[in-house]
Amino acid sequence: MKTRNLGLGLVLALVPVMGHAVTVRPLLGINAEFGGDRILKVVYSDGSESDLDAGQGFSLFGGASLEDLIDFQPFSIDVQGTLGLKYATVQQASNGNIDFFRFPAELLVFGHWRDLRVGAGPTYHFANSLSGSGLLTGASIDFKDALGVVAQIDYTFAKQWNLGVRYTSISYEPATNNPGFQKTDASSFGVELGYFFL
Repeated sequence: MKTRNLGLGLVLALVPVMGHAVTVRPLLGINAEFGGDRILKVVYSDGSESDLDAGQGFSLFGGASLEDLIDFQPFSIDVQGTLGLKYATVQQASNGNIDFFRFPAELLVFGHWRDLRVGAGPTYHFANSLSGSGLLTGASIDFKDALGVVAQIDYTFAKQWNLGVRYTSISYEPATNNPGFQKTDASSFGVELGYFFL
């Protein structure tokens, strides 16, 4: 009997917190990330160089944010899910090129206070592929899907825009045995700009 009373008390206590409409807001964004182990250095005929790091790249992403999922007023809990395309390359050359593609899926939980959000959650990178052409064909390699963690803090301005900084902790491992590539730290720091609809 005591257990039933306690359970009922907890449910009743949460009714004011969760008894409201959750706002679903689609979003689009871009980010630029830098860092991780160096996986490629290209030296050109004029002596100049171009490096490619495992964590670097520019991303386009889309998804949705569930705002005020739990509302403590003025503090609330939001959940945000996104899917993106992350791309990096080196300085173009006439006889060779390299493209680095990754597809990050993220699910972040944010604490939201006024216009400030602080959050963290898992990220899953799949179809990770380093593809070379011309003289860089030998640098081609596929990496296994990878699970990591993201921490992010951002600020909302003009009601629909947010600007933030983020850190991703993740590593990539070759999909097949390749003496030239071992398990690689692909962690990165980044800057993000997003736009929320509605």
